[in-house]
Amino acid sequence: FGLALPFHSTFLLIAFLTVGVAVPTPGTVGGFHEAYLLALTQAFGVSRDTAAAAGIASHALTNLPVLVLGLAFLGREGLTMGKVAKMTDEPPKSGEPPKGPDASAYVADVPAAEASFK
Repeated sequence: FGLALPFHSTFLLIAFLTVGVAVPTPGTVGGFHEAYLLALTQAFGVSRDTAAAAGIASHALTNLPVLVLGLAFLGREGLTMGKVAKMTDEPPKSGEPPKGPDASAYVADVPAAEASFK
């Protein structure tokens, strides 16, 4: 993008992005881009178009490799997005601890756990 920014600009940009990704949006889209845009345009005088393009490129370059690797590993395991969705919707089999958000409420064997503290 031909930006000649000083080294310390990265620290300020990261501070802005930390606040931007804290905004609850799907995939941090929106908060990330607005923070990127704000940091580059207001703090460093970069044009709005260049800052927007740099923000989109940065978001893509950090997320696309993870997405591609994740899909490759799903395929390697013989899984599809449909199978993964079905796995998360199934109730746990009896005797099997629950998975997901309810897992923290599961206590396998309370008497055995209490005995270990005596």
